[in-house]
Amino acid sequence: MFQNPIQPSGSNSTSYLMIGGSTSTFASRTRKIIPQTAFTGAPLGAQPGQPFILFDYAGGHSRQGVSVRDVCGRTSTLDEWLAGAKDPVLAKSGLRKINSQIRWPGLETIEPWIRSVDVCFPTGHITRAQLAFSVARQIIAFAERAQFHKHRTSFPLGREGIKIESLVLVALINVGGETWQAVIAYDPQLA
Repeated sequence: MFQNPIQPSGSNSTSYLMIGGSTSTFASRTRKIIPQTAFTGAPLGAQPGQPFILFDYAGGHSRQGVSVRDVCGRTSTLDEWLAGAKDPVLAKSGLRKINSQIRWPGLETIEPWIRSVDVCFPTGHITRAQLAFSVARQIIAFAERAQFHKHRTSFPLGREGIKIESLVLVALINVGGETWQAVIAYDPQLA
């Protein structure tokens, strides 16, 4: 049984969300979590028991994440290398759509990023592979836009900081109601 790896920050805007409580859960010593402030626009626990959704390579270690570049660049083989790729991950949720968000440290108020994702179709529910692709595209779009902000952040994006190619999608966590938050890491070895 999994425990929710993200800890809500409550009203303290300087508290951050983490997976597994620390970055030591990664096999790669260079992989680090991007700490994100918790979303406070929806009541936490609005849908108790909603599992978090992990994204990993098939045959690899759990909770390591997948390269955003791989998800968007290797779509024709995604079902082969993404663990549980064909799982209908939100089939039991009762949701027809979710709001996927990113709250990059230092850019939360400048660059709020919430995007709607349909998860229920006439042909069935969204699969882990389809959800990974949708969220990975959102991460890339966010990073491409946010890298031009001159706001101070401990995790700058772009030439002077974290490269888009080094971003890793680890999980999607339900933070309340239809709102889910992407757990993002970076690994300089991927760039």
